[in-house]
Amino acid sequence: MKQEIKGISCEVKNCIHHDMSNCCTAGSIKVGSTNAKSMSETNCETFECNDCCTNS
Repeated sequence: MKQEIKGISCEVKNCIHHDMSNCCTAGSIKVGSTNAKSMSETNCETFECNDCCTNS
């Protein structure tokens, strides 16, 4: 079982690092973008699609 990163809440259910208690189990995370001026301009660059993802 992967260990969660304490204090990181994640609701992205189609990420391989998401667990069922809305925690992140990645070893570490990277958040971008370097030029963000608002919360909506940031994103998790550690995201990896799990088996629930489909190609459109």
